[in-house]
Amino acid sequence: MPLAAARIEAVHSSRGPRLAGGFPVDTRVIDGASPAKHMNGNEVAEDLAGVATSEIAKTALTKEELQNLLFQNIGLSKRECRDMVNAIFEEMRVALEAGEAVKLEGFGRFQPRERPKRWARNLQSGEKIAISERRVVTFHPSKKLIGSIVPRGSGGAK
Repeated sequence: MPLAAARIEAVHSSRGPRLAGGFPVDTRVIDGASPAKHMNGNEVAEDLAGVATSEIAKTALTKEELQNLLFQNIGLSKRECRDMVNAIFEEMRVALEAGEAVKLEGFGRFQPRERPKRWARNLQSGEKIAISERRVVTFHPSKKLIGSIVPRGSGGAK
């Protein structure tokens, strides 16, 4: 669907402007600059005037937003919510450092993995460069998460 053919309805709430689906809209303007513009001079908002909510790249969900969502939905104090979110991420970090996988039912699995030493080539000089072995964390989304992000029959993951 072309960008100009869809439509968005912005909803303003106490948490700032939101799309109809409740997703936040990034409306920041840096140092008095004009709104974002395409190369053709049109404002981005004009092109997005008809885009479906699911087709727009949303801003990242931050720890602070998670804390605020807990505060609004559960009713704990903001300090308790902050401590809870920090404790969850700290436990995940400790488990990954210990080499354990972290599985979140219905979301996915974070798994530490060892990458062996390998050789690469500097494309400008042709020199071989050694890349040391390292430990990385991989994420494998669950089928349930994939199904909720990519609608069935749209050509995405099965």
